Amino acid sequence: MTMRVVSSLLLVGLWLPALAARAADDVQTYTATYNAEAKGKEIGDSTFSVRYIPDRMVYEFKSETHAKGMVVKLAVPNPVIQRSEFRVTPTGLQPLEFWYEDGSRKGEGNIHIVFDWDRKVATTSSKKGRKEFAIQPGAVDAGTLQVALMHDLATTGKPGHYLLTDEDSVTEYVYQDQGDAQTATGVGKLKTHAYNQQRQGSNRVNWIWTLPDMKFLPARIEQKKDGEVNSAFTLKNVTGIPK
Repeated sequence: MTMRVVSSLLLVGLWLPALAARAADDVQTYTATYNAEAKGKEIGDSTFSVRYIPDRMVYEFKSETHAKGMVVKLAVPNPVIQRSEFRVTPTGLQPLEFWYEDGSRKGEGNIHIVFDWDRKVATTSSKKGRKEFAIQPGAVDAGTLQVALMHDLATTGKPGHYLLTDEDSVTEYVYQDQGDAQTATGVGKLKTHAYNQQRQGSNRVNWIWTLPDMKFLPARIEQKKDGEVNSAFTLKNVTGIPK
């Protein structure tokens, strides 16, 4: 083995851990628990988490909601799970794969999406069949979208340009700044900054109260339809982010 090869291996050995460390610092990792509500009634707990997988140099976002109460558990006996894998690029977060499990016994609402950035195509698989969509920079899945919003608010001070890919289409999300507020949470009343989030042409609006002092972690998320709150998540506790 020549000295040139040895030197190259040493440089790679030094460079890869440094690159992994820089990537790991670029996105906030955490675990947060939320109280889940539907129509104003508590229906369970949800855990959101972001972790870094250093051997593959990717991040994973996961949300897992466990239902409470006999009536709710009859309809949703298993956890409702969203899981996304993504990486950090110079242009932002780039999703790689997304899984959704609907919590039902048969899993008829389950979805799987694979992002092929070489071909610039996303392939979705669900009960409806298999579809391919052309994608461009800014395309995200539902899990990566949550992390991308936190990341962009922390690094640029404003939401990015997001194109949500689901089982049927790629749709732009539009954000409106709703200003500062005081929001009640399980860890007290906290200073938040609110945004609403809406797909073009939809009558559903998501309201997100973020925590500027905690890397813009959501303190509360509401989904409204025609002005009525259908579902909500309120922060109960968090680890990994300094309070």
